[in-house]
Amino acid sequence: MMSIQEIFISENDNLIYKLIDLGIDFKTKEKDLKKISEKIYNNQIGYIQFKDNRENLYKIYILPKIIKIPSNDKEKKAIKEKFFNYMHFSFELIEKYKNLNIKEFKHIEPFLDYFKSEKVSFTDFEHMLYLKYELALKHVFKYFQKHKAYILEEKAYYSQTLKHQLDLRKNIKEMNKAKIHQKRKEVLIYSELAHISYQILNFFDKKILNNFNPAIQAKLSHKVISVKSLLKRKYKTHSPKKAKLKEIFSHRIKNLFKKPEDKKLYSYLLTLLGTEITENKEKSLYLMPELLTFFVSPEKIYEVFVYDFYKEKHKKHKIEYQVSKDYKIQTKEGTKELKSIPDIVIYKGNTIIIIDTKWKILKGIDDIKNEDILKLERDTKVWSVGQNKIIPLLIYPVINVKTKELNLIYSEKNNFKFHIRKINIK
Repeated sequence: MMSIQEIFISENDNLIYKLIDLGIDFKTKEKDLKKISEKIYNNQIGYIQFKDNRENLYKIYILPKIIKIPSNDKEKKAIKEKFFNYMHFSFELIEKYKNLNIKEFKHIEPFLDYFKSEKVSFTDFEHMLYLKYELALKHVFKYFQKHKAYILEEKAYYSQTLKHQLDLRKNIKEMNKAKIHQKRKEVLIYSELAHISYQILNFFDKKILNNFNPAIQAKLSHKVISVKSLLKRKYKTHSPKKAKLKEIFSHRIKNLFKKPEDKKLYSYLLTLLGTEITENKEKSLYLMPELLTFFVSPEKIYEVFVYDFYKEKHKKHKIEYQVSKDYKIQTKEGTKELKSIPDIVIYKGNTIIIIDTKWKILKGIDDIKNEDILKLERDTKVWSVGQNKIIPLLIYPVINVKTKELNLIYSEKNNFKFHIRKINIK
C-alpha cells in the first residue's frame, strides 16, 4: 500500500542532508534533487513531489524563511495553510504586475488565468500541478487540431535580383528601383512539429506521470492518449524511440517553432518535459524529469510586494520599479560606463527615496552586508542631482533591531547615513 509522507524544509536548508537525516530512499531521483540542493534555483521556494522504488509518495514543502518549520503534526496543518496563503498572494502579485516582464515569473504566467478560472484553492499542490500539465496537454491538442500536416504560406520580400513572383503593387510604389519586391511560397511542415511533440509526450508518459497519485495519473494518462491518437491519425506520426533531449533543445529544433503560436507550443512542450525555471545565470536549460515541481522566487516576490506597498501608500507620487541611471567611473583601462538600478525609486516633491529590498531576516546590525550598503551608497550618489534631498533605504521583512537610522563614518568629512525599515508579508 502506498504511503504518503510530508516533509517541510526552509529555503536555506540543504535538501539532500534533510532527506538523508529522515532516512528517505531518493536514489532514483538523486540527480534532480542534487540540482535543487546545489542552489541552481537560487533559494527558490515551492513544492517537490516524487515516488520511491516502493511507490511511496513524498511531498516536500520548501518554505520561505518567514514561515517556521512545523515541529509536530498539529502545527503542520497551520503551517501548510500559511504557506498556501503566501503562494496565493504571490500569484495575485504576479498577475497584477505582469507588465513588468520579470523573467523570474515567466514560467508561471501562462497558467495564471487557468488557475483563476478553475478557482483553484491553494490547499493542494498536487491538484495545482495536475492543472498545470492538463493545460499544457490541452494546448498541444488544440494546436494540432487546428493545423494540417503542412501548408504553403506566401512570404513578401525584396532583393536586387529576380527569383520569384513579382509584387506589382509594391514595385510601382517603390522609389528605390534597385529593390525588386517579390513573393515566394514557403512550406510549413507541421508534421515535423507533431513528431517532436509525440516524442515529448512519450517522455512525459514514462517519466513524469509516475510521480502523481494513481487517480491523477489515470486522468492525465487519458489526456496523453487523446493527444497521441490525434497525432497518429492526422500526422501519421509514431515514435517508439526515447526522446533525445539534447536534440529537442538544439537550435535547429527550436528554430522550427517560428510564429508566436509555435513558440507558445514550444513553451508548453518544455513544461511537459519537466522544466520549471528554465534558465540560470549561465543561460543553461535545466530539467526535473524525475520530479514534480513548482517554484517561485521569494526574493522577487518581496521586491514586487514592497513596490505594490508603496504604490498603494503613495498614490499621488511617481514610483518606479528597477529604473536605471547611467554613470561613469575611471579605471586603469579608461572610462567605464555602468548602470545604477535601485529596486524602487519614489519621487516626493524635492525628495527622492532610493530603496533596495533585502529578502533577509535582520537579527542584528552585523547582518547588514557591506556590499548592500556600498550599492545603496553608490545609488544615492548617482541619483543625487540638483536640489533634491535623497533618502537611502534598506527594507527587510523581519528586523530584530531597534535602530532605524545608521551612519557609516569613513572620516570626519566623509560618512554615509541610511535608513532601515521592516515591511513584513502578513
